[in-house]
Amino acid sequence: MINQSVTHTGSGPSWCRLHRPARRLARLLARGGETKSVTLAREGHWWFVSFNVRLPAPPSVRATRRQRESGTVGVDLGVAVFAATSDPLAVGDDKVQLFANPRHLDNARRQLCKWQRRMSRRHAKGVPAHQQSQGLKEARDQVARLQGLVAARRSSTQHLLTKRLVTQYAQVALEDLRVRNMTRSARGSVEAPGRNVAAKTGLNRAILDVGFGEIRRQIEYKAPWHGTTVCVVNPAYTSQTCNRCGHTDAKSRRTRSLFVCTRCGHATHADTGAAVNIKRRTQSAAPELA
Repeated sequence: MINQSVTHTGSGPSWCRLHRPARRLARLLARGGETKSVTLAREGHWWFVSFNVRLPAPPSVRATRRQRESGTVGVDLGVAVFAATSDPLAVGDDKVQLFANPRHLDNARRQLCKWQRRMSRRHAKGVPAHQQSQGLKEARDQVARLQGLVAARRSSTQHLLTKRLVTQYAQVALEDLRVRNMTRSARGSVEAPGRNVAAKTGLNRAILDVGFGEIRRQIEYKAPWHGTTVCVVNPAYTSQTCNRCGHTDAKSRRTRSLFVCTRCGHATHADTGAAVNIKRRTQSAAPELA
């Protein structure tokens, strides 16, 4: 993906100024790559050009010695905590297991709602789009700019996390989450209206802002590049099971973050304990890969 500043003349080819060097694309073409398609897209006030290059099948990549020594890492995705890992990840000079949720959409929501209200007020009913006022076009461009900014920040956060996971460990264990079912509306119908609809709507928005499905997709396509394997496990009771004695009890989850086992008294962060359980389920299912 190459950031572009494009001026379109309306007919014929257009020139675009690259904000990043095209050396990577040139190297792919020099290795025998074949350009299959070029897609020009706009996100907010930015233009992007995406090149689809087909390459010969690369040789299989083996995990490095450091990755094999690190073994398997379990990852628990959440809303209050963006991601929790069973083992620490190296982030600069620090070792991190709990990644706070940056809440990109919530941070931009105030400005986004303001410009969306302005866009709604300035829209003239029954007037074609090309005859709408400049004020409407200004509000529409601001909404598109903010939405593109949120998407870019979210994507950057996801890429930073997934890159660290696949480069520092030989196997990444994830929960097999059904995101579509998790974000299903609770509104119900006229005959059977839902309960706690506003709270469920906020939870759905937060889950989609984190991007559970996108994180899994990025890990799965990046893993072969670094010789890493990906395993998914059943997510049932991972946050209610003690990672020391294996006892499962919903009452052990004292608060959102505190887990105290009702049998052995082991206390830990609930998300970190869930990540350890995910890792152990992977190891018990395929010990030869751990």
